[in-house]
Amino acid sequence: MSLKSAYDSCKSTPFSFSVLAVTAAGSISIILALSSSLWLESKPESESESHFVSLGLWRICFRDFQHPSVKFDDVFNGCYYFYGHKSESIPSWLQPGWFIFVQCLTTGSAVLSILSIGVLLYMHFQ
Repeated sequence: MSLKSAYDSCKSTPFSFSVLAVTAAGSISIILALSSSLWLESKPESESESHFVSLGLWRICFRDFQHPSVKFDDVFNGCYYFYGHKSESIPSWLQPGWFIFVQCLTTGSAVLSILSIGVLLYMHFQ
């Protein structure tokens, strides 16, 4: 099969719009997951004793937390980005290897899903 005949067989079909809609919905859900800071959240009944509030892919929220390895008695109160200035002193336990792997996979899938929308639009309107 030549490249030209393979391209001609991939042109717009009656299902193009539904495939585009499903791909767009998937892309929107991935983008929402990337931007959400509520991947993990502490239970409301344990909030009084827990210093952890919530965790997302890119930021973490604390309430009056002090890590033993942090010098000068810094207290973490509020939300911090993982790659921010204040949270860079405690990255080893904030981001284990599996968590960085999840960040990479989620970012890669967002990029690929957006590219697939572009390819579908190009194929549909050509």
